[in-house]
Amino acid sequence: MTSRDVLFALLGLTAWASGMLAVVSRQVVHAALWLVAALGALAGCYLVLGAEVVALVQVLVYVGAIVVLVLFVVLAIAFIRIIRASSDSFARIVTAGVMVWVIGQAFVNIAVVLGVLPVLGVPLPLISAGGTALIANLLGIGIVLSFARGSSTRPGETIGQSPAERSRTMASQRVRSRA
Repeated sequence: MTSRDVLFALLGLTAWASGMLAVVSRQVVHAALWLVAALGALAGCYLVLGAEVVALVQVLVYVGAIVVLVLFVVLAIAFIRIIRASSDSFARIVTAGVMVWVIGQAFVNIAVVLGVLPVLGVPLPLISAGGTALIANLLGIGIVLSFARGSSTRPGETIGQSPAERSRTMASQRVRSRA
């Protein structure tokens, strides 16, 4: 173990301890200053002492970007499966709309980051720090999940039941079980 590794380990330990102090301490400003100092020292050492760390970080960024793209593809596949499983045309249309909205917003954000489109200010769905956009996306996905939950069949149900018919069936089963 070289002196450079020891220095990185000590600075990393200091940054970790400062972060833990910020979480558990009531003196947040003091802990935050320690954290900023430790992270600044760690970043300075990275820049001065080694370019291989920068290469490692670049590889991790590429892996993270690929993971995010794969997760958006998985989300699109899940939307398509919900559309195919639903027998209600309203649920299909709403699910398709939410899918185009969320996946389209992701493609627009990715195109802006790549420089294909001008800067539009569209956050990356479920990832970027956009408060109201995140709430709207979660609301849309929640509605789609309620459609997916409603389209599942239970024992004793027929596939083509509407929610009102399903509610009547369940109410009659509850009445029969009480009697």
